[in-house]
Amino acid sequence: MFKELFAAVEDCLCTITEWPDKDSAAGANQLLCSTRQPEFILALFVAACIFALSFPLCQELQKVNIDLSAALNMAADDG
Repeated sequence: MFKELFAAVEDCLCTITEWPDKDSAAGANQLLCSTRQPEFILALFVAACIFALSFPLCQELQKVNIDLSAALNMAADDG
Protein backbone atom coordinates (compact mmCIF):
# COMPACT_ATOMS: atom_id res chain seq x y z
CA MET A 1 0.00 0.00 0.00
CA PHE A 2 2.78 2.46 0.85
CA LYS A 3 4.39 1.84 -2.52
CA GLU A 4 1.20 2.94 -4.28
CA LEU A 5 0.99 6.06 -2.12
CA PHE A 6 4.71 6.88 -2.30
CA ALA A 7 4.29 9.87 -4.65
CA ALA A 8 1.49 11.33 -2.50
CA VAL A 9 3.59 10.90 0.65
CA GLU A 10 6.50 12.70 -1.01
CA ASP A 11 4.19 15.54 -2.09
CA CYS A 12 2.90 15.90 1.47
CA LEU A 13 6.40 15.90 2.90
CA CYS A 14 7.45 18.57 0.38
CA THR A 15 4.52 20.71 1.48
CA ILE A 16 5.36 20.27 5.16
CA THR A 17 8.98 21.31 4.56
CA GLU A 18 7.63 24.77 3.70
CA TRP A 19 5.61 25.17 6.92
CA PRO A 20 6.62 27.99 9.27
CA ASP A 21 6.89 25.47 12.15
CA LYS A 22 10.61 24.74 11.99
CA ASP A 23 10.40 21.43 13.89
CA SER A 24 7.78 20.02 11.53
CA ALA A 25 9.57 21.37 8.47
CA ALA A 26 12.91 19.92 9.56
CA GLY A 27 11.37 16.54 10.40
CA ALA A 28 9.61 16.39 7.05
CA ASN A 29 12.83 17.31 5.27
CA GLN A 30 14.70 14.50 7.03
CA LEU A 31 11.99 12.00 6.10
CA LEU A 32 11.96 13.25 2.52
CA CYS A 33 15.73 12.85 2.24
CA SER A 34 15.50 9.36 3.71
CA THR A 35 12.75 8.22 1.34
CA ARG A 36 14.82 9.36 -1.64
CA GLN A 37 17.78 7.15 -0.74
CA PRO A 38 18.30 4.19 -3.11
CA GLU A 39 18.43 1.79 -0.16
CA PHE A 40 14.97 2.88 1.01
CA ILE A 41 13.46 2.58 -2.46
CA LEU A 42 14.98 -0.86 -2.98
CA ALA A 43 13.77 -2.04 0.43
CA LEU A 44 10.30 -0.69 -0.33
CA PHE A 45 10.04 -2.66 -3.57
CA VAL A 46 11.46 -5.84 -2.03
CA ALA A 47 9.04 -5.61 0.91
CA ALA A 48 6.12 -5.03 -1.46
CA CYS A 49 7.04 -8.17 -3.42
CA ILE A 50 7.37 -10.27 -0.29
CA PHE A 51 4.10 -9.02 1.19
CA ALA A 52 2.31 -9.60 -2.12
CA LEU A 53 3.40 -13.24 -2.03
CA SER A 54 2.50 -13.80 1.60
CA PHE A 55 -0.74 -11.78 1.75
CA PRO A 56 -3.12 -14.52 0.54
CA LEU A 57 -1.72 -16.99 3.09
CA CYS A 58 -1.93 -14.33 5.80
CA GLN A 59 -5.61 -13.78 5.04
CA GLU A 60 -6.34 -17.51 5.17
CA LEU A 61 -4.51 -17.93 8.47
CA GLN A 62 -6.65 -15.23 10.06
CA LYS A 63 -9.91 -17.08 9.45
CA VAL A 64 -11.76 -18.19 12.55
CA ASN A 65 -12.45 -21.74 11.40
CA ILE A 66 -8.95 -22.77 10.28
CA ASP A 67 -7.26 -25.65 12.07
CA LEU A 68 -3.55 -26.35 12.55
CA SER A 69 -3.41 -29.08 9.91
CA ALA A 70 -5.00 -26.87 7.26
CA ALA A 71 -2.71 -23.98 8.19
CA LEU A 72 0.39 -26.16 7.86
CA ASN A 73 -0.80 -27.48 4.49
CA MET A 74 -1.41 -23.96 3.19
CA ALA A 75 1.98 -22.74 4.35
CA ALA A 76 3.70 -25.76 2.76
CA ASP A 77 1.83 -25.29 -0.54
CA ASP A 78 2.85 -21.62 -0.76
CA GLY A 79 6.53 -22.41 -0.15
